[in-house]
Amino acid sequence: MNYSLIDCVGPVTLFIQKRDPMADNTKRTSKSLLILGETGGGKSTFINTITNYFKNGDLKNLRVAIPTTFFQATEGYQHTENDTTSATESQTNDCTTYSFEENGMIYNFIDTPGLNDTRYDQQDELNMQKILDRAQATSDLAGVLLIVNGTQTRLTPALENVMITLRGNLPDRIMANTIVVLSKCNKSNTAFQRSTLTRVVPNIQKQSIFYMDNTAFVTRPRKDGRLKLTDQLWEEWNTSMETCDKIVSLIDDMSVVSAADIARVQKARSMLKYVLHELKMQMCNYQNVLDAMAD
Repeated sequence: MNYSLIDCVGPVTLFIQKRDPMADNTKRTSKSLLILGETGGGKSTFINTITNYFKNGDLKNLRVAIPTTFFQATEGYQHTENDTTSATESQTNDCTTYSFEENGMIYNFIDTPGLNDTRYDQQDELNMQKILDRAQATSDLAGVLLIVNGTQTRLTPALENVMITLRGNLPDRIMANTIVVLSKCNKSNTAFQRSTLTRVVPNIQKQSIFYMDNTAFVTRPRKDGRLKLTDQLWEEWNTSMETCDKIVSLIDDMSVVSAADIARVQKARSMLKYVLHELKMQMCNYQNVLDAMAD
């Protein structure tokens, strides 16, 4: 019987029965990415920016997928946003998918509840479970897009914990397709230390790290509802569109891991944990016997 590599868990390699070659996902017409980040870290701004990239919006005709303090939604997406003025409470209650089609490919960006939510003590745990549930139910998951506030010097414990949890529950092939967007900064003024990323994304490459400072959606418009168009806004906007283009190119090169494969990995990992637990119990029993003999 033929088997193929599906995942690695530390030094342990997991194999599954080889799938039908006709199920090659290179011919898939949709790919999904989980968008992760902290409350107030820039996830909504990224979604709105990528919306304008796909829908040809610009500063004179903003496309707004997620409402902001100054702009109402224009694109008709369903969302579960809370108070858009709060920087400490997650605006997103549940996972929401924003889909865009281009050249026969559907790109699904799954916006997830923000971390470091201050509403309840256990809110981050509840949000983490929602993220895992959605990942496990997604049939065309290709990777993870991590939004990090680039004005910070390093990843916060909340972001580190969510990435470590995902690494323990999703195939390595998904986590290897991690894109990092440092928000609210550009490459020349960021305070973030990229080396800290290696703790949660060990093999992250420079070409998978981007900078995005698009303040259009958080800029108060004039009384007529339009933005005062400055050179800085245009520069930020054009740079953001170029960044979106590079991100989409990376997504095009990603392969998809099916929900069935994710389930197989989780089953294999559960079995591995059980075996390791049994081995640990046996070692304790052996040690007890040795201790008794020594007495």
